[in-house]
Amino acid sequence: MSAAVPDLVRFTSDALATLGALVDVADAGADGNTGGALAIVPPDLAKSLAIAEELQLEPGPGGAGVACVLGAKLVEDLVTRARAEAPVLWLQVERDAPRAAQAQSLATRFVVRNGVTDVGDTRVSAQSYLSLAVAYDAEADDRHEGLVRCSFHAADGAAADTLDDLDLDALDGARVSPRPLFASAPAFPVALVRVADSIAARTAGFAEQVERRHRRDHDRIAQYFLELAGEARQGKRVKDGEVLRAKLAHIVAERDKKLADLVPRFTLRLRARPALVFAMIIPTVNVEVRIRRRKEERVVALHLHALGRALDRPACEACKRAAPRPAVCDDQLHLLCEACAPQAQGRLRCPVCEQP
Repeated sequence: MSAAVPDLVRFTSDALATLGALVDVADAGADGNTGGALAIVPPDLAKSLAIAEELQLEPGPGGAGVACVLGAKLVEDLVTRARAEAPVLWLQVERDAPRAAQAQSLATRFVVRNGVTDVGDTRVSAQSYLSLAVAYDAEADDRHEGLVRCSFHAADGAAADTLDDLDLDALDGARVSPRPLFASAPAFPVALVRVADSIAARTAGFAEQVERRHRRDHDRIAQYFLELAGEARQGKRVKDGEVLRAKLAHIVAERDKKLADLVPRFTLRLRARPALVFAMIIPTVNVEVRIRRRKEERVVALHLHALGRALDRPACEACKRAAPRPAVCDDQLHLLCEACAPQAQGRLRCPVCEQP
């Protein structure tokens, strides 16, 4: 029985094949093979990667071919290319939709802080959802890395929090599609706001530590030069005013330079990139909820998808954040979260209505 192909040989082979190369992989032990591969690379790709158009991929150094090991230039270049684009996994979830009675029962708990709601009819349909995994790193004098998830209804931006913990290994009834399942996601901009909020929350402690170290070094330098200035004033030539002023000016200039040098060192730099996108079609129960305020009324749809245990939280129509307990404006009954409408009494200022 032959051994498995080494992971880095497999990665390099798959990455080259994805970019258009022809790759022949041999299992370790087959005809004396050590688990390498032969790759025929298109000329343009070979030039961009600075490799030969025909090369042997080896699982380790010492062979005649290219070693596929950590730190090897080809492996690092292919990793960089792979990280530049987020893979999209298209999933067709083949499960029964939740019961209509369950969705209606959950909808009765939906509260509009300054309006009246009536739960209406339900309908079952296949709905589009996106779940993004976004990698981030925060860097100053130290480094912090992490991953955040953001899941939402692709059309209206309702927050689908239960999809944040999506585990493919435990996901029964999902079929991977080789082609896109839907063409657009109008609500995609909500991801920008929510991912930024999540990253800010995850890095808040790190940012506080950076700020604390900045203050510590700032105070230490300022104290050091303050003591230097004090020693200068007590020196033997203190009576020479010109000499003292020049020396103090030099001390101040040197202090300011040292303090200015701290700024780039302790400036927090954040970078984020999508690591993986789950694009899913999920059987969903949609519940119509009629909202009434004064003489106006509006119908909104709340969603309960087959992978969830709670209704998706509707999106605030002003800031795009989730609005589990919205208020509505008087004219158009726009849904507003508690940050955009902290007080639900009286006539609300509506950021959506104010837009030109």
